[in-house]
Amino acid sequence: MDSTSHYHDDPEDSHVRLSGLNKFTRVFIFIFLIVTAGSFLKTTLAANITINSSNAIEFGQGVLATTACDNNILVTPYASFSNSTNTFKLSGFKISNLDTSVNGCVDEALTLNFYSDTSSVSLGSYAVVYTAGAFASNAGTLTSSGGGTTASTVTLTLSSASIPSGNVSKFTVQSSASTCATGGVCQVGDTGPGGGIIFYKAVSPFICGPTRAASCTYLEAAPASWSGNANGDTGTSVSWSGNTTQSVGSAGGDTSTATAIGWGYRNTLAAVAQDSTPTKAITLARAYNGGGLSDWFLPTKDELNQLYLQKNIVGGFKPSSYWTSSEVSATNIYMQDFSNGVSWSNGKSGGDGIRPVRAF
Repeated sequence: MDSTSHYHDDPEDSHVRLSGLNKFTRVFIFIFLIVTAGSFLKTTLAANITINSSNAIEFGQGVLATTACDNNILVTPYASFSNSTNTFKLSGFKISNLDTSVNGCVDEALTLNFYSDTSSVSLGSYAVVYTAGAFASNAGTLTSSGGGTTASTVTLTLSSASIPSGNVSKFTVQSSASTCATGGVCQVGDTGPGGGIIFYKAVSPFICGPTRAASCTYLEAAPASWSGNANGDTGTSVSWSGNTTQSVGSAGGDTSTATAIGWGYRNTLAAVAQDSTPTKAITLARAYNGGGLSDWFLPTKDELNQLYLQKNIVGGFKPSSYWTSSEVSATNIYMQDFSNGVSWSNGKSGGDGIRPVRAF
């Protein structure tokens, strides 16, 4: 082998090139750490966190995210199978390691929006608020632990699972000052989570819900245009139910439905279970889904009276009678005249106005 073909390796030259690369790498890592650390700094603005921008979300697996009020929360979405649609749907989510201390997310609404990979329009928006020592949300059932600490956990089980999980590719988490619509404290006249108007605020919580197992503080009325008509009703007077001769009864086995505040949801569900004929007062009220919520109902006698007392604040009423969900007898229903406030009864086959309400 001659000198021109002799293999030569210069270890010193190789060492110099490697050292130069290490210097570059160290500078790059230092810059990367500065940028990364900066993304976790708390600001006065809410932070949007986009997860998995091109692939479907892996449900049941937690993802670390940052908001303006907390720099280290873990969000875990869940899905459940829907027999009616034969598909999995977003059924809830858990937020872990949430800072609910005074300097954290107290009185802040944490809002999650879910998106597909092709659209900037939210598939669904859900808010959770920690205030007055407890979590609140108008989107479903809450279970929580550790409120008031820096390691709180809250799980929101959605009242209506409507988003196919296979359509979800990303979500954002945002914190902002809470309002009535996002789960904060409400006052009469505020816009509620269903897009309607708060017309009743109880001094102390009342029993409510589909089985009377929940606790509520507020009553919200659908807006004047709930049915697509400016006058706030269905456009024409309609009868109460398709069954006009039999009593619905109540959960307690009474001969008529209840009249008190907190019974409207239960009354309406029982009436629809007895007869689900479309375009009747009870079915139209139950079918309304303002704000994407499915817990609207026809108010009881006492609930409708509270609505009458605030009719000018809510607005859009005709000067005529509106249906309640409270029976007088097997054939008659309580109603209230919104021109003078008089409560009276009418046959179930009569025609009167409708305004859905909800309790939360």
